[in-house]
Amino acid sequence: MDPTERIRAQLTLSDQSQLRALREFLSWASPGARVLQIQRLDMLTLLAPGGALLATVRMLPEFLSPRETLTITIAIDGTSVTLTATNIAEVLPALNTLIS
Repeated sequence: MDPTERIRAQLTLSDQSQLRALREFLSWASPGARVLQIQRLDMLTLLAPGGALLATVRMLPEFLSPRETLTITIAIDGTSVTLTATNIAEVLPALNTLIS
């Protein structure tokens, strides 16, 4: 895969009221990525090269930490994983596989 090729990841949250906060966090945390909010689908789409996408995912526990019950489901090419404040170590290998 071309390292500059953008990957599309769709993010959904267990609490839709946090969607705007996540969009703002991602806009700040991943300047090399494009963050789009799709209102009618209640999700965010993140477009980024693979390395930038992984770096962004590694920052998500920072967003999730104060929101202990919140989960983020990340879907890439029809395969999804669910991220919580405590499971990044288990989820990261699966995301590496999806992105590469």
